[in-house]
Amino acid sequence: RDMFKWKFIGHRCFKDEPSLEMETLNSDELSFKEIYLQCSPDVWSHRLRSPTSAYISNIMGSFFTGSNPPRLAMFGPGLESSTSSLVHRILQDSGGPFKLCGFTPGEWPGLGSGANISMSDSNSSHTENFILITLYSSTKSERESSRDRNESHRFVNPNDNCVTNSMQLLCGKVDGFICVVDASTDSQITDAIPELNAMTDPRWSPTHTPLLVLSVVLTPGTPRSPCLSVAHLLRLDPTQRPWLVADTNVCTLEGICKAFQWILNTSRIARK
Repeated sequence: RDMFKWKFIGHRCFKDEPSLEMETLNSDELSFKEIYLQCSPDVWSHRLRSPTSAYISNIMGSFFTGSNPPRLAMFGPGLESSTSSLVHRILQDSGGPFKLCGFTPGEWPGLGSGANISMSDSNSSHTENFILITLYSSTKSERESSRDRNESHRFVNPNDNCVTNSMQLLCGKVDGFICVVDASTDSQITDAIPELNAMTDPRWSPTHTPLLVLSVVLTPGTPRSPCLSVAHLLRLDPTQRPWLVADTNVCTLEGICKAFQWILNTSRIARK
């Protein structure tokens, strides 16, 4: 009954009604309480910040020492709505959990350059490093004009809902996808579907590449759709890759470190 209050929900906890993933439902060995505890975000987020989890994360990070930091592609209509200042909070807010450490050039003209980010969670002494590639649908001047972003998208063709050739190559090389949606209205959420489906098409990237949906509003008091509804509206149930919907807000960034920790941990498992 409390699922609509959850701040996180993912592929392990979701099925049509909503319920739980089929492999869990088919298990006769688990009681409903055990299934609930397996899916409750309060439980898994506690595990995420536990000393054991931090230790494993450090070990996994050491395993990849010398390799490139994971690359995360961030896109979605939430980057161009009332929640667009989220990017500024991540890249330029010195008081937040993220620190900009430089830039990485793109492999294709005008595409693929990223910001080198260091993330420090106040609940953990562990620091994460990753490359964040921010993908806008058009130039700044075009974004500021009144237009239908899905009809004039610079890397998604509205006729066949496919990304450009260079974007296909980029999707095949990133370690995780982050789709940002403005959760203040249902229409803002569903506006992300064409771009989300095009970017995460399994023809371009392995299905083990995780997807994080950041369900964003401007302030903690802004009315919002719960993350369970966001997952339904985006039709994430049949998605073939690991996914998580996480609530956050631009003002406090509450929950965002847990969300990034999830996609980084999941991408490490996939890379291994």
